[in-house]
Amino acid sequence: MITSNILALILKLSALKQYDFAEQVGISQAALSRYISGEREIPHEVAARIMAKIGDHNLFLLQTYDSGLKTAGADIKNRMRGRD
Repeated sequence: MITSNILALILKLSALKQYDFAEQVGISQAALSRYISGEREIPHEVAARIMAKIGDHNLFLLQTYDSGLKTAGADIKNRMRGRD
């Protein structure tokens, strides 16, 4: 599954502008912006096109990275609030 956070990472790592990335996967720049902001869910067919472009192995790595960041972030917040 491609979340808005993962899509933002994919865009950043691609070093493309939103317009160019959107064109590569067959969507408008406005739609891409809405997916990244979380305003709209990423449709399955769009996610499938993105996965075909980036490769399943890269998506797996990005999901692992994103999950690790969320876990670390929650732990840091708790520690900073004295709940370690």
